[in-house]
Order: sequence, then C-alpha cells, then structure tokens
Amino acid sequence: MKVKVVAFSAISLVLIFVFAWFLSNEDNRGNPTARDIVKNNQDADILKLDGQVYGNGMDLEWVQDKEYEKGQKIGEVRNKTQNSWWFRDRYATKLPEGTALYTTGEEEYEKGNPPFHVLVEYNNKKLIYIAYIEG
Repeated sequence: MKVKVVAFSAISLVLIFVFAWFLSNEDNRGNPTARDIVKNNQDADILKLDGQVYGNGMDLEWVQDKEYEKGQKIGEVRNKTQNSWWFRDRYATKLPEGTALYTTGEEEYEKGNPPFHVLVEYNNKKLIYIAYIEG
C-alpha cells in the first residue's frame, strides 16, 4: 500500500512540473523567450508583458529620431531578476520593481494583446522597449 502511495505521489509531482512547464511556455507564439535572449546576451535589458518579451531600443537610431508620447498606463514592473528560467509577466532584467509601464501615445493596450512598444520613464528619461517578434 505504501509503495502505491509513493508511486502515485511521484507521478503526480512529475505531471505537475510538466504541466507548469507547458503553461510557462504557451505564450511564446514562436517569438524569442527571455531565456533565449539572456542566454545570448547576459547583459540584456528586457522586460515581459502578456507573454511578449521586449528589449530596450534606445540604441537604435530610428527610435532615437522619433518623439514618443506617454500613453495609457499598462502596469508596473513586479520583479527585477536575471533568472530567465522563471521570467514572468512584468518582470525585467534592469528596471527596478515598481517602474511604471505605458503604451506610446499612438498605441492602445488590451490585456492579452500586447503593444509593439512599451514606454518607461526611468531616471528622468523616456525609454522605449520594442517587442522581439519573430519573422
């Protein structure tokens, strides 16, 4: 009887971990994950919103040349972490917890439909994060 209980418990734990892993990867949409990006660049400045990973685009000339207006508040960074294994929505690698996230003035936000740009005000500067989209 004890052997059956132990076996059932072990199988249940394995199934729970497999299910949790699938849930954490379901929102990938074929786009790069936080793990993919951090694996290739340990110093990456990224954040995640609605399953979409965004990178700091302030080094791109076309981003610097455009003036972005702050739009609708989306939320705040929940956690600053370098742990790409459990990188959740509203986690960031460089932005501190509590940093406000906004749409740009030209984009709308609806939960489950992430915008292409996310605007952040940090250290009295506007930063633009751009979605990593495959293809």
